[in-house]
Amino acid sequence: MTTTQLRTASHRVGERPRPTLLQLGLVVVASGLAAASVADIGLKELIIVLGVAGLVGGVLIVRQRRLFLLMATIFGFQFLFHKSLGPIVEDISGGVPSLFITSIDVMLLALYGIWVLDGTLFADLRRSIGERVFVVPLLGIVAAIPSIVVATHVGLAFAEFVRLGWMYLLFVYVALRVRTRREVAFVVGTLFVVALIQCIVVFLQWRTGSALGLSFLGEQSELGVRTLDDGEIPRPTGTVVHADFLAALVAPIGLLAMSVGLQLRDRPALRALVLAVVPVAALPLVLSQTRAAIVAFCVAGVCLSAWYLYRRLLAWRVVMATAVVMAFGVVLFWGQIQEKIVDNLGTDQFQKEVQSRVELNDLAFAMIADHPITGVGLNNFEQVQGDYDRYGVIFADNPVHDIYLLVTAETGVIGFAGFAASALVLGAVALSMMRQHAGLLAGVGAGVAATFLFFALEELLTFSLRQDMPLALAWLMAGLVVACSRIADAERRGALAGAADG
Repeated sequence: MTTTQLRTASHRVGERPRPTLLQLGLVVVASGLAAASVADIGLKELIIVLGVAGLVGGVLIVRQRRLFLLMATIFGFQFLFHKSLGPIVEDISGGVPSLFITSIDVMLLALYGIWVLDGTLFADLRRSIGERVFVVPLLGIVAAIPSIVVATHVGLAFAEFVRLGWMYLLFVYVALRVRTRREVAFVVGTLFVVALIQCIVVFLQWRTGSALGLSFLGEQSELGVRTLDDGEIPRPTGTVVHADFLAALVAPIGLLAMSVGLQLRDRPALRALVLAVVPVAALPLVLSQTRAAIVAFCVAGVCLSAWYLYRRLLAWRVVMATAVVMAFGVVLFWGQIQEKIVDNLGTDQFQKEVQSRVELNDLAFAMIADHPITGVGLNNFEQVQGDYDRYGVIFADNPVHDIYLLVTAETGVIGFAGFAASALVLGAVALSMMRQHAGLLAGVGAGVAATFLFFALEELLTFSLRQDMPLALAWLMAGLVVACSRIADAERRGALAGAADG
């Protein structure tokens, strides 16, 4: 058999032809040019190049492009990159410092682009966008517009409004494009990976006492600290800019894992694996000593356990065994636990922190009294703070550490009404899912409901929902529970149609 015949036979059995010398040469030259182009760039730029290359390769290889890109978007919540489109206002922490585009925004453009290419974008929007679950959150964002008109710094107000617009696009995409239980499972699994990576990074930071060189992600070059009467305690932050905002990223994932895991009664191995995510997500809260988040996480976890006890998906013997183990652990490590309690609650610094928050609350109440309808302007609390700080607050140039007061002070009762209405409508969807359905969809519903409870408590003492990563996670989970509701409705209609045909 000749060489030509051998090649023909190979093609017949499905084997790929060997690359020619010319093709190999072109690959070598292209690789060399690519290596030369990235040899002198910084670490941040190199990571971006590698990420783009991986995304392009995945899109070309993977059949489920939209699912792959959605998972990549969620994975990117923890490695967020920004590009400012205007002047940056320094030293602002209660909102965005400028009009900018993030890596999440870029991924959303790609996702919507594929949606357009699929040819169903406008039809999907026409069928669904008039539903209350989509209209109310949109009106909640629109309710902030009057505050933009009266803002001292209109640019900052507009930049925050644009960011809320991006978050709404994320919400709509997840709600309408996640259409099967399999896709829900992939989204949930990606969130578990996010929690795992954050746990690993936090543990390494805690062990080494360093930021691990992550300053290019917006981190400080050194770890933040909690000041004690006689020293300081380093506080790991993962890949997030602050320990409190890290907690608002991983704690909801832990609650989701707990809820989904308790639904998997018939799959013990998978159930154990999913429930293992709960301590993985909780460990960063403990190592970073995030007081408000720990309390909110425990309260939401207890409520979730009570719900599953009521639904008989959690056995009393498991609860009692867990309580015994925890009690034994408390007795065994009481010395270390007592030391942590004293370090966090029994110092002069803690009293100072309490006083500082009371002072910022007073400023917020004064702003609300002066501007009750439209507020002082979205993302403008710190811009007008000097006009109200007549005696010198301890935490000068910081926003009020209470999301409810912050929203009301900046956007007035109009903006707060929109904020509250959005939370209530989306929370109602989560409660409906956890009551009426079983399995994965019910697990997501209960997990999102627990997440809303977590944020409702945790945000009394912080403003994590004005930070990119926790904000994106909250809108993602809202979209996910709406997607679960739509999937359940479709399954119900299919079952009714099948019964009618039978």
